[in-house]
Amino acid sequence: MAFLLYKRFIKNKFIVKTQLNKTDELNASLHLTIEPEDFLPEYEKQIKQINKTTKMPGFRPGHIPKSMIEKKFGDQVLVESVLNIANDKVNSYVKEEKLDILGYPLSSENQAPIDVFTKDKSYEFIFDLGFTPKIELNLEGLQTFEKMVLKPSDTMINEEIEHVCRQFGNQESTDMAVEGDSVLILLNELNENNEVIEGGVSSKSTRILINTIKDEPTKQLFLTTKKGDECKVAIKNLFNDDHNEMMHALNISHDAVHDLSANFSAKIEEITHIQPAENNQELWDKAFGEGTCKSEEDFRNEIGKMLTNMYEANTQHILEHDVTDTLINNTNITLPDEFMKRWLIQAHPKEYTTENVESKYGVERKGLQWQLIREKIEERFAVEINNDDLELAAFMKIRDLFAQVGMPNAPYEQIKGFAMDRMKDEKFVKEIAPMAMQQKVMSALISNLQVNQVEYNHEELIEKIKAHNAKHHAHHHAHEHEHEHEHNH
Repeated sequence: MAFLLYKRFIKNKFIVKTQLNKTDELNASLHLTIEPEDFLPEYEKQIKQINKTTKMPGFRPGHIPKSMIEKKFGDQVLVESVLNIANDKVNSYVKEEKLDILGYPLSSENQAPIDVFTKDKSYEFIFDLGFTPKIELNLEGLQTFEKMVLKPSDTMINEEIEHVCRQFGNQESTDMAVEGDSVLILLNELNENNEVIEGGVSSKSTRILINTIKDEPTKQLFLTTKKGDECKVAIKNLFNDDHNEMMHALNISHDAVHDLSANFSAKIEEITHIQPAENNQELWDKAFGEGTCKSEEDFRNEIGKMLTNMYEANTQHILEHDVTDTLINNTNITLPDEFMKRWLIQAHPKEYTTENVESKYGVERKGLQWQLIREKIEERFAVEINNDDLELAAFMKIRDLFAQVGMPNAPYEQIKGFAMDRMKDEKFVKEIAPMAMQQKVMSALISNLQVNQVEYNHEELIEKIKAHNAKHHAHHHAHEHEHEHEHNH
C-alpha cells in the first residue's frame, strides 16, 4: 500500500512543497511544486550576471536594458533556473530526510511535459527514487571453502632447477637454435587469412625457452628457423595452453585470453645459446640470496615454494570468487531493478542503451549485490584501511605490472622499491585505496570462514584454473572490481 510523506521546505521565506509517495519498500516518487517565488531570485541573479558579461553595440557591459537581455537570453535562463531549483530541492530532501537511495533521483516517466516556461506560474515535478534494500548478513552455517595449493612434483622441481641454471648461466648469441636455447620473439595476432590484425594483440619482445614447448611441431619451428625469420605459431601450443603464461607474455587480462585468435606471427629477434650454471652454492646464493640455501635440499625446497607462489594469486582469486558467489546466492537481496536499468542508461549512456540494458543488467545486479554485502562486512568487522594496507595494495599493483611485462618473479626488494616510490603520488594512492579496502574486507571475511587447503599437482591445478576462468569469462562477474554505482546515505 502506498503511503505519503509531506514536507515543506522553508528558505528565504519561500515554500517548496514536497510529497513522497512510497509505492513499495524499494521504490518511491517525489512530487515537488516550484512556485515563482522559488525560482525568480535565481532567474534575476543569472540575468544580472549575463548583463555584466554581454557585449552589445552602443552599450557598456552591465548597462544593457534588462528587456534586451531577457529577449535574447530570458527563455533559456528561466528554464535553467526552474530546473536547477527542482534538482536542488530534491537533493536537499533526500539529504535532510536521510533517505538511503541507490544512484540518484531520476525524472519520472510520469512527468507531464512542460511546453512553455513563464515567470508567473508554478511547476510540478516528479522524481523517481530507488531505495537501498535492508539485508541480513549470515555467515554461520556456510559451506567449507577450498583453497587450492600447488604441490610441485619432483619432475616439475627438476625442470625449474634446469631453468634457473640456464637463467644464471653463460649466454652467447647465435643464428640457429639448438635444444636448450632460448629465442626472443615478437608476437602479433593474425586473422583467419593469416594477416596481422590492426589493433590486435601483440607482445613486446618475449623470451621463450625452446625446451619448455611441449607441442613437438611448434618446438621444431624454432629449431629449424634462423634469427630474423618470421613464422606462424598456434598461440596455445607456444605456451602449452597455460592461460597464466599467455596473460603475462601478451599483457592481457584472463578474460582476454579466451578471445585470442588461434594463430600469431612470431618474428625471431634473437637466439641465445646458454651454457647452464652449475648447481652449487654460488647458484643458490644468486637465486635466493646469500645464505638462504645451505644444501641442495634447501634449494629444492625454495624452488618448490617459488613454484607454489607462482599460482597463489590465481588460487586466491578463485577462493574469493567462490566466497562472493556463495554470499550473493545465500543472501536475500531484492533490488529496484527497473529503476536501476533506467539509472544505468542515464548515468552511462555510452555503455547502456534501451536495446542492451536487459542483457547487461545481470552483471551490474551482481556487482551491486556484492557492494551491499561488502558494506555489511565492513560494518560488522569494523574494517578500516591504514597505511600498511595501502602499501600492501601498492606492492600487489606493482607486482602485477611487473608480471605483465614479463617479470612475474621480479625480486621482492625491487617491487617494493617501485611501490614505495609510487606511494608518493597522491593520485596513485587514491587509485589503490579501493583495492586496499577490497583486500582488507576479503581478509576479514575469509578469516571468519572455514577454509581448507587442498593440494593439487600442476596438471590438475591448471585444469581447475582453466575451468574457473572459462566459467567467469562467460558471465563477466562484475563484483571483482570496485562497483561504480553511487550509494547515497
